[in-house]
Amino acid sequence: MRRIYSDRRRRIAERDNLQPPGIAVGQSPPPSTALLEVVRLIPWAMFTTALIIIVACVNGTLHQYPTDAQLDRWGAGLDAMHDGHFWTIITTNFLIDHPVAIISTIVLSIVATGSCELFFGTKRAIFAWFAGAWLPLLLAAILLVPAHFLHMPGTIDRLTAPEVGSSTATWCCAGAVVGVPFLVHSWRRLAGTGSFLFLLAIVAYRPDYGSLEHLSTFVAGMAFYYVWRDQPSLIGVLTRERGARLMSIVCGVVFLIELVLTGLWWAPFALLPIGIALILISLFVRGSIDRPLAILTLLGGILANLFEPNPATILAVAAVLWLTLYRGKWTLPEEPALGSE
Repeated sequence: MRRIYSDRRRRIAERDNLQPPGIAVGQSPPPSTALLEVVRLIPWAMFTTALIIIVACVNGTLHQYPTDAQLDRWGAGLDAMHDGHFWTIITTNFLIDHPVAIISTIVLSIVATGSCELFFGTKRAIFAWFAGAWLPLLLAAILLVPAHFLHMPGTIDRLTAPEVGSSTATWCCAGAVVGVPFLVHSWRRLAGTGSFLFLLAIVAYRPDYGSLEHLSTFVAGMAFYYVWRDQPSLIGVLTRERGARLMSIVCGVVFLIELVLTGLWWAPFALLPIGIALILISLFVRGSIDRPLAILTLLGGILANLFEPNPATILAVAAVLWLTLYRGKWTLPEEPALGSE
């Protein structure tokens, strides 16, 4: 009898467009519940981000460069393939090559890999993510031939050295999301052009294989966009408020990690309360929180870049400011619309 009465209450609530029983009329669900709806659709982005942070803490690369032994054991390269270390095509994507790289990896893992999952599904995002490690290996094998004939032994050594693939993995996912800048429209053209020019500038500044592999995986990811673009998309679940809260949590995590990278000395210690506040406000404070998120993120971003300048930190801070301060055509919708872009 109690179950029948409960079902009747739920039907009445649904009919009158009210909240289900258990939530007061006119009261929105907790922000953490809305964020969980997004998080559960990007399991690979969340899993890889967490695992990369764990690996960096365990192997010490949050404080130092990876050792030769670590790279030889877990990093992918032509020498590793020659020695039969085939597992490295998997493990390489969970390594970072220097401490500060963890910042860009965290930001791009959520922004690029997460977006790739929402647009194309988890399975395709996983493929693009690992392709970010496999394609540079193929490129290295191809470049060995001209390097040999041009008598460039240093380049050959560089091409056969063990590599880490966490950054190339996320750049491949980013390419899959934006497509070729000249063939797409709206925000994709802007994001794709900016990313391409940024990677091209790195190649010009450091014309080695390490910079070329990021550009090549980004371009390869662009090709995936045209193969997968007709797939059903779940990006509509990401509203402006949810995006702002999620990116504020990312900024909070980045600020806390930058506090560790700077050695926990007194000057950058203000990042600690800022990072914690961003996470707690995003998860638990209801209603409009655009202004406090924008102020905290901007303040934390300025401090973080004073002590540890990083383009990924600037990107994450800019994303929060865009989502919290801008209202117009070039932003996320205010209400979820599943199944549409």
